[in-house]
Amino acid sequence: MKERKTIVDFLNNIEAFETILQQTQEDLKELLVDTILPYFYNEEDIINNDGYICVNGETDIMLLAHMDTVFNSPPELIIYDEDKNIITSPQGLGGDDRCGIFSIVSLLKAGYRPFLLFTEDEEIGGVGASKAGKTLDIPESIKYLVQLDRRGKDDAVFYCCDNKDFKHFIEDYNFSISSGSFTDIDTLMPIWDICGVNLSIGYYNEHSKHEYVRINEMVETTLKVAKMIETLPEEKHEFTALKTGSVFNDEDYLKSVYGGAYSNLRSRLTDTKTCEICGEDYSSNIVHHIYNIDVCETCLQLLNTNELEGEVIHAI
Repeated sequence: MKERKTIVDFLNNIEAFETILQQTQEDLKELLVDTILPYFYNEEDIINNDGYICVNGETDIMLLAHMDTVFNSPPELIIYDEDKNIITSPQGLGGDDRCGIFSIVSLLKAGYRPFLLFTEDEEIGGVGASKAGKTLDIPESIKYLVQLDRRGKDDAVFYCCDNKDFKHFIEDYNFSISSGSFTDIDTLMPIWDICGVNLSIGYYNEHSKHEYVRINEMVETTLKVAKMIETLPEEKHEFTALKTGSVFNDEDYLKSVYGGAYSNLRSRLTDTKTCEICGEDYSSNIVHHIYNIDVCETCLQLLNTNELEGEVIHAI
């Protein structure tokens, strides 16, 4: 299949991947808007707004990835292990979520023209997604959202969406249902009343300088997404919320995931006006609603630097 070969060849082009990895968020946005996207789409279909880039496509599915990483600077040294087909950097790679960006560009190179949303500042609370949710109305014809921003291989995460038919639909593409903390679709699904899924895209040890990417796993997911684009359902998958609107208030879910640690976790997730990690009262610290829980300024900074450990980090 010609499209398959194009996807595989491009994703194995380490030099092209390095170009994406070695951009700041601002430079990557400019590269996408000025150079990459105009090659595949008409100029009037590319919407460059504060917080995001949205692209009107020809195929009724929307693919998403975020342009930021957790690192202050792009990697200067990138190491490629040709035998293992793994890429990493001692400065922090940024595969989360440059893998998603690179995967989507490979699909464009192969001739696919989905709707696209590239967001800014996902890593500090889905800032770009919130702006998109407030200013964008997506076409009713779009069947569902696919975010490429999950570690590992073959995971499918649905967050606040509980449409079981949609979950079975995604499983048929050889993905396994998993749980996750947060990504942009968690914000957008209830606003746009549409189902979405976040798929594994081959990076590991994200948010650390030990992050690496398995190129073959990025390829495998991208090929599955190509098949998803080719076999769209006739009807839109409409959003169905978890019964409480948040997994952190769903006792059956928490018990199934956290088992014996549930009672300790539950004590931290109270209905009082406190930070749901450290228990600080609103009056003593600014509290942000993020990852579907209330987090104080101190804990938010710890989240952003990956310093929360143990049961608390698993809770989010």
